[in-house]
Amino acid sequence: MSTLTMSSIAQLAHVERSTVSVWRSRFGADSATPFPAPVPGTENRFTTDEVVRWLVDTEHGNNREVEFDAPLYDSNLQYLLSPAHRERVISLLAQARDHSCLPSELEESDMAQQLDKLCDATYSAQSALQTLAKHVALTEEGVREESLTTKGINLVMAVLDALAEDGQRLLTAWSLGAAALLARNTAAAAELHEDLADANATAQLLGQCFTPPAGPAGSRLHVYLAFHDVDDTLFSGIEQMVLELGPWDAAVIIAPTSLLVDNLVDLPEAAAARAHLLAPPRAAAITPLRYVAALPQGLTRNKGRMALGMWVLAHTEDEFTACASLRLQKLSVAAVEAIAGDALAAAAGGQTARERGFLSTVRVSTSWLAKQPHLHVARRQSLPLDPGSTLAQAWTLRDEVTEALDHLVIEPANDGSDATIPHLTWRAATRARRALFKDMPGAKFSDTLTPLRNRQQPGATECWEREQLINPTVPLRLFDRFELELNTANAPLTQPGDVVYLPGNESAALVDGVGGRFVRAPVRIARPIPARLLHDDLEVGTVASMLAEDIRAGAAAAPDEPRIRAVARERLEDLAEVARDLEARREAHRTEIVALTRLESHLLSGVSGGALTVSSLSDRKDR
Repeated sequence: MSTLTMSSIAQLAHVERSTVSVWRSRFGADSATPFPAPVPGTENRFTTDEVVRWLVDTEHGNNREVEFDAPLYDSNLQYLLSPAHRERVISLLAQARDHSCLPSELEESDMAQQLDKLCDATYSAQSALQTLAKHVALTEEGVREESLTTKGINLVMAVLDALAEDGQRLLTAWSLGAAALLARNTAAAAELHEDLADANATAQLLGQCFTPPAGPAGSRLHVYLAFHDVDDTLFSGIEQMVLELGPWDAAVIIAPTSLLVDNLVDLPEAAAARAHLLAPPRAAAITPLRYVAALPQGLTRNKGRMALGMWVLAHTEDEFTACASLRLQKLSVAAVEAIAGDALAAAAGGQTARERGFLSTVRVSTSWLAKQPHLHVARRQSLPLDPGSTLAQAWTLRDEVTEALDHLVIEPANDGSDATIPHLTWRAATRARRALFKDMPGAKFSDTLTPLRNRQQPGATECWEREQLINPTVPLRLFDRFELELNTANAPLTQPGDVVYLPGNESAALVDGVGGRFVRAPVRIARPIPARLLHDDLEVGTVASMLAEDIRAGAAAAPDEPRIRAVARERLEDLAEVARDLEARREAHRTEIVALTRLESHLLSGVSGGALTVSSLSDRKDR
C-alpha cells in the first residue's frame, strides 16, 4: 500500500504544508467532504489513493494532474530507491530508455507496475531516471554536501551550456558533485569519467541518468565540482584532468575560493600543490588557465557562507587569463549571461577575447599569473609588458586598419503603392500596441565618475553623450562598465541598429551600428521593432536610418505632427538590409580611424616601455 506524508501531499498539490494542515482541521469527520484519515497506527501518513481521490473530488490544490503525479511523491518511490532495489531499478529504467520497454520477465511483477507508474508520471524512462537522480542527490550524504542553490545551479549550468554548445563538447563528470549536477539539470549528452565510475557506486547510479552520446565524442567539456575546505588532493584531481585535456577540449572547475583564488600562505601543502599545477617545473607548457573568478557567496546549499571560485581551462592561440572579481556581483539574469559569455570568450582566446567587454575582469599573461601567490588581480593594477604578447597585439591592431567596400544595386520600383502609406505622429508611432519603435531614456549618472583613457582596459565601454550627437567628430568617452552599473540604476546599453537621439528642438540623431554602448541622459534610444498592423490589415515598419532622418527633421520635437515615415512589410526587409550595408560602410571608416588611433597609442606605450621597436618600411628601403 502506497502512502503519503503531510509534506508529500503539499508537494503533490503544489501548496504549502500549512495549507494541508488547514485542510485536515477544516474538513473533519463531520464534513461533507472529510479529509482522509491517517493509516491506522500512524499520525501523519495517509493512503495515496484516498488523498488523490479527495483532491480530485474537492478540486483543492493547484495541481490538476494529481492522479498522474502521485507516484513521484508516495512511499513507493522510497521503495524503489531503497538500498535493496535502487541499483536494479535504475538499471531497468536505463534499459527501458534504450529499448523503449521493460524486460519481458518483469511484466507481471510489482516492481514493473511501480516503474510503469513512475514512467507515466514523468512521461518517459529518461525523465524517471532524472527524478530518481534528484532524490538520490537529496538523500545521499556525500552528494548533498556538494549541492548548489538555485542561483548556483543557474550560474554553473549557464557556463557549462555555453562551453558545451560552442564546440559540441561532450559533458564529462570528474567528481560526485559534478555527476549529481549533470544528472539533475541537463538533458545534454554526458558521461562519467572512467576513474569516477570505477571508484564510486553512487556516481555509477547517477551516471545511468545521463543522456548517452549519439556517437564517439570529438571533444569534451570536463566538469569538476568539489567543496573540499582544506584538501590539497583537489589539485591532484585537477592535474589528472589537465593531462587528459585535448586540443579542442575545455574544463570547468568549481571549488572553494580559498583554494582556487586566495593566498594559501596558511596552507603550505595546498599552496605548493596549486603552484605545481599551474606552472609545472619540468613541463614544456603551463596549465592553460583561461578564466578564473571569485564567485558571490550563497551558491552552496549545505556549506553555509562558503564562497566558491571557478576555473575554465582551454588551449588557445595566446596565453592570457581573464581574472574576474565577482564577490559582490548580484546574479541577475543579465549578469549570469554575461559571466557565461565571459567564460566562453576567455576559452576561445585570440580576437574573441580581445574584443570582449568582460565584466569586472582583468586579462593578464598566464605565465605571469601562475607565479603569483594568489590569483586576484586589481582592476587598475600596473602590469609589466610582455614583449611577445605586446608585439602580437600590435600586429592585430595594425591588421584592423583595412578598407571595407560594399556594392549597392538600385533598381526602379514596379509600382508606387508605398506612397499611399500615411506618415505617423510620434505619439502614434510609440503607442504600445502598434509601436514602430521603442523609446527609452538614457541613464543619469554623476559627473564624479572618471572617464577611462585606455580602450584596452577590461570593462571600458563607450558612452553616447550630448556632445557626440551635436558634433559627431567628438570621440565617444570611455567609462568603467562595472562602476556605471554599480552606481547607476537601469543604465541601458544600445543594440546594433538603435537610434540615439536628443529630444526637443536640438533634433540630433545617429544610428549606432555597433551596439554595446551606454547612453547618458538627455540622450535617448529609439529601437525599431518588427512590423506592426497599422490599419486595413496593412503591416508597416521603419528602419533605423529612416527613423534617425525623421528625428533630425523634427519628429520628436513635434510629437503631434505626422513626420514618421513607414514602409510596407514586404519591402521592409530589403530596405533594412540596404540600410545596414550603408551603415556598415560608414562604421568601417569610423572603425579604421579608431584603429589608427589605437595602433598609434599602443606603439607609443610599447616603445616607451621597452617592449617594441618600430620603423618605417620605406625608411629601410632608402638606407
